Amino acid sequence: MSGAMDFRGVNYDVGTYFGPSRTSAFDLSADTLKRDFNAARDQLNCNAVQIYGFSPDRIALAATLALELGLKLWLEPRLVDGSHSDMLDQLDEVSTIGQRLIDQGGDVTLNVGCELSIFAPGIISGDTYQDRIAALEGFNGDFSEANRCLDAFLEILRSRAAPRFSGRITYAAAPWESPDWSRFNIIGLDHYRMALNQESYVDILRQHVGSGKPVVITEFGCCAYGGADQRGPSGYDIIDWSGGRPRIVNGIVRNENVQARYVDELLEIFEREKVLGAFVYTFSNTDLVHDTRTAHDLDLASFGIAKAVSPVVAGSYEWVEKKAFHVVAKRFGRLTK
Repeated sequence: MSGAMDFRGVNYDVGTYFGPSRTSAFDLSADTLKRDFNAARDQLNCNAVQIYGFSPDRIALAATLALELGLKLWLEPRLVDGSHSDMLDQLDEVSTIGQRLIDQGGDVTLNVGCELSIFAPGIISGDTYQDRIAALEGFNGDFSEANRCLDAFLEILRSRAAPRFSGRITYAAAPWESPDWSRFNIIGLDHYRMALNQESYVDILRQHVGSGKPVVITEFGCCAYGGADQRGPSGYDIIDWSGGRPRIVNGIVRNENVQARYVDELLEIFEREKVLGAFVYTFSNTDLVHDTRTAHDLDLASFGIAKAVSPVVAGSYEWVEKKAFHVVAKRFGRLTK
């Protein structure tokens, strides 16, 4: 097993702005970041972390701390609903940060974006990412024109980053996206299994692996309730935000075995199909805090393998392991031997 999966990693959010009502993780302290990265390395047996968020300064802080712990770095600017101009400015800063870390001896990969057909305007119709997610239902499998728009923007991003960054450059593609991978060093896939692709999931992965270009799973995972494994990346959509306090919709029952089994099965597939690496999504959703009352247990909508059991206060929060946490630790631990 020695050398299997060059990147055994977890995603880590250092602050994502989803709109006026929700900004995640932004004020985590250096001590909290170090605690979590230590847990990723020593408990989860990760050798890599993918750090994403909207603030280049926060990405730089987190990446520097992770590098000090010997972790391989994947950096991803994530500016939900930002203008193309703002995304390019953000990418300029993160590319420069990544190069500085390479100069310090770091193993750094730059991910120029994530699922930009929904997170960026102008590729499919819709003023917000929620509008664009809803618009996906109208494509009926024909995403060709949207892919042309996506490819044009990806080439702008890649050519903007390349003069500033000498390392590997990739992109995290959604399941419905088919970018031209020839411009990138690595094929990056947000490869979620769900009811819609249950039968084709492995075949799609094999097609990418068979292309001869290295493949890394940039995101995979599910929430921890009954049926979440069938919903894949839409598993978070069980919160009713319409009232004064967000509530979990009726009928959701916590089941951490669902998440653990899903992660275990997919890691087995990735190992068997010889992908270059995989990043579980995600370490913790710090703004989706567990509550003993199901109606207010926002962790049910979290993809985190660590359950936030307190809100972020003074830069810190508390978490406990879910069952999937131990699955990842065991799988990655075997791959290091």
